[in-house]
Amino acid sequence: MGVRATLEQYARDYDKIDKPARTLTPATEYLRSYNYKVFERDPVKYDLYEQAIRQALVDWAEQQKPRSGDEGRLVVVVAGAGYGGLVTRALKAAKENHTPIELWAIERNPNAHVVLQQKNARDWGGVVQVVCEDIRSWKGPSRRQLQGEMIGEESLGRYPVDIVISELIGTFGDNELSPECLDGFIPLLGPWGISIPCSYTSFVTPIAAPKFYIHPTLQTLAAKGTVSQYELPTCGYFESLDYLSFKQGSTSAAGPGALGACHGLAGYFECILYPGIELSTNPNTYEVKSPDMLSWFTMFFPLEIPLNAESGSEMVVRMWRQTDNTKVWYEWMVEVRDPTVAEQRPPISSAARTRIHSSCKAAYRL
Repeated sequence: MGVRATLEQYARDYDKIDKPARTLTPATEYLRSYNYKVFERDPVKYDLYEQAIRQALVDWAEQQKPRSGDEGRLVVVVAGAGYGGLVTRALKAAKENHTPIELWAIERNPNAHVVLQQKNARDWGGVVQVVCEDIRSWKGPSRRQLQGEMIGEESLGRYPVDIVISELIGTFGDNELSPECLDGFIPLLGPWGISIPCSYTSFVTPIAAPKFYIHPTLQTLAAKGTVSQYELPTCGYFESLDYLSFKQGSTSAAGPGALGACHGLAGYFECILYPGIELSTNPNTYEVKSPDMLSWFTMFFPLEIPLNAESGSEMVVRMWRQTDNTKVWYEWMVEVRDPTVAEQRPPISSAARTRIHSSCKAAYRL
């Protein structure tokens, strides 16, 4: 396998084969050292990020866009810097591209902040401005902070950010609240500013996954959160899995031989880091866009009562991302229809349609 282990071997190393795991919630709780070390096992992701940063720097120079820092420096911010994987890649890309940058690393986790300070002194030559603060409340870079002065907020002399880099994408794209966390960065970016990544899209597809569906860990996780196991999105690596459709989206056709039970929905994402540079967990594009990438498993949205999906039937998936300004949660339901029978819009047999499942009680807190 060489240096880059396969995703399957990676899953075996961490005992994730057909075993549900709780999704991360870094917006409301501090990640452990274990989590950061797992992230660092994925060179593919960081290689792609480095390519995106390097191309952004090349395009910036070719387009002769303004630079917000002193002495012609680009102001680059790593939002949610963790243990500094993206910081290292940003410095490397800037050096190889001969682009002077002013780099800020923002991290709310005090334990990770200590690691960033150590790396700044040991590996980065002290050139990184390390700030221990939540990116949702950070007010932006300032020349007085850059000079190490402790003064009042009103005199900080703030200026725009040129490039913000983040790796806040969750297993399903936005389930770790990336949009909400980065929303505060909009006023911090200059009119010419860019974000890496620049966009991402979530995908769902109906699956048969009996081993994952009945795994006792699912009940254990649900009991800890005092929620129904059928309204708790989890993640994991699926070895015993059958895809029940040709395509992913809101409507899909069950493929030949797809007779069986639909136990739930598998969730994936595709992400454009920078035009022409993408990463993906979508099985249809994974091998093309980011082969051997290890950082994300598959999201799973269970159904309380599995639906029978016969060959040639039509499966209609409905999903909503809800919020009440204090938390974010998902709701989902699935219908199975016979495309040869007309007038199947409601009313429809309850045996061919699930209720609306809601993860409100296991919501992601803002």
